[in-house]
Amino acid sequence: MKNLLLVDDEIHLTSMVISGLKNLLGPKDYSFFSASNGQEALQILESNRIDFVVTDLRMPVMNGLQLLAHLHSNYSSIPVVVLSSYSSDGIEERLRKLGCLKLLSKPVHVVQLAKAIRELLNKTELGGVIKNISVGGFLQLIEMEGKSCQVKVLNKENLATGRFHFEHGILFDASYGDIRGAPAAQKIIGWDDVEITITFHENSGDSPERRIRIPLMTLLLTSMHQKDEDEAASIYTQPKEIVTSNAESARIPQADHQRQEEKDSWKIEPDASEGKMSQTTITDHVKKESKMDVQKLNSIIESMTKDLGQGLLATDIWTVADGFSIAGHNPQPKATALFNQLTTYLNDTLEGSGFPGLGRYYMLDLLDNKLVIILPMGEYRWGVLVDSSKVQLGLLLNIIVPRIIDAFEEAMTS
Repeated sequence: MKNLLLVDDEIHLTSMVISGLKNLLGPKDYSFFSASNGQEALQILESNRIDFVVTDLRMPVMNGLQLLAHLHSNYSSIPVVVLSSYSSDGIEERLRKLGCLKLLSKPVHVVQLAKAIRELLNKTELGGVIKNISVGGFLQLIEMEGKSCQVKVLNKENLATGRFHFEHGILFDASYGDIRGAPAAQKIIGWDDVEITITFHENSGDSPERRIRIPLMTLLLTSMHQKDEDEAASIYTQPKEIVTSNAESARIPQADHQRQEEKDSWKIEPDASEGKMSQTTITDHVKKESKMDVQKLNSIIESMTKDLGQGLLATDIWTVADGFSIAGHNPQPKATALFNQLTTYLNDTLEGSGFPGLGRYYMLDLLDNKLVIILPMGEYRWGVLVDSSKVQLGLLLNIIVPRIIDAFEEAMTS
């Protein structure tokens, strides 16, 4: 008999889901518990043996993110399915790679949920390694939900402590000892055996200094790559020579400079002149089918900030498949997801109605002197948000936009 716990504040929907699961999974093989928030779920976990947890993210008293943090620290062997209104196939795949077992969209399809439960439980019974949500996966959920919070991460191996600060889903800062900003974030993201504590707060207007201005996904990918390099270095020691049976010496085939070039291509180093972080290419992990020189994109973004000054409010370059930013200035995850969907809808509607599709760019004139320019670029899109009262439209359309298009095409062919 397997015990399943469903956590959601929409009680009537929970009852319907449980009823459907009983029919699909069988009432003789499964028993069901329900809770309307994370606090109730913890009480059930303390007094019952729970084999599987399905949880929503948005709940009162104790939300799903706080519950996940507790599960990660105290019940890491329990498989978890996370329900979210902001799920997508691309987001689910990225979170799965980062350690989150399963992310399903709301409203949930009971057949899909039953399939996920069977697969994950079968994996544990067959001795498969079940890994609960990682630090990186947890941070992505916070970004996706647009939360303002402090995240404390305790490394159980050496008792080191790291912290992240989010404002409305945007990673503002990270700290680890005397290290701040992006270097600290990369270090903490690479930790494995951790305990996560999350404290939510309302933005009072007194936000801390924002030290991180590169997309979270860039930090995650760079941290993952650095971790792989560190692990490889820990098990590989290159000898000066190998003595063969006939006493001839042979060098290890991989050259030192080759490994150094690979390592350098992933570094994120401080810009001494401005105290900011500059990011380099993340090609292999962003898209296998495309070559993208993110450093060139960063150069044009830096040029845009100088040319447009305070008129440039934000700019993002993201992948169409999942809406994740690969480079930008003041990235806005929710806006990126919104305009990604809007652009797809506009293009499909135009072409479906017999009209020509979108051209090189389109503009939206918003309230409060805000102007949005979206540039569809194949499997990527580039969005620019400006204050139209502080930017000359001629400069923007005749100089900046063509420069953006040229820089992007050059980055794609580098």
